[in-house]
Amino acid sequence: MAFKNLREFVDLLERRGHLKRIREPVSPELEITEITDRVCKGPLEKNVALLFENVTGCDTPVLINSLGHPDRMAWALGVERLDDLRDNLARIIDPKLPQGFGPALARGLEMFNTLRAMGLKPKRVRKAPVQEVILTGGGGKSGCIFFRSNHNYTSVSRLTRKPKEG
Repeated sequence: MAFKNLREFVDLLERRGHLKRIREPVSPELEITEITDRVCKGPLEKNVALLFENVTGCDTPVLINSLGHPDRMAWALGVERLDDLRDNLARIIDPKLPQGFGPALARGLEMFNTLRAMGLKPKRVRKAPVQEVILTGGGGKSGCIFFRSNHNYTSVSRLTRKPKEG
């Protein structure tokens, strides 16, 4: 299962009950951090990804904790369980080399199919979705939120619109 974009992954999380949409207005100054902290430190069965849809001062939603559960990590990596990923990678990096042309060809095909099943295939495009939106003015950062930490272990990291000034 490979995802074309983040929206597809968010839809999967919602279908599987691993996403909580927060529609109420929230402040990027410590409020998002506090809510996320409570969810992440709670029981694993209540650990969900959080989609903040109404962040004060930001015109885009904020997705947090999308990889904070073993199941979500596995889905993002293209497998149902992390053990499946381990098994797939073990087949790819098996140090035993096949003997003969037939087994070598079969091994190469198996590696190709495994990588393809994991969504790891190259694709060249002329027009990528990332090019659909062009931000202009203000250095292209208005309305966006950046993670900020002052590297002081006694304080809390937070989100800010101005990553350099804080």
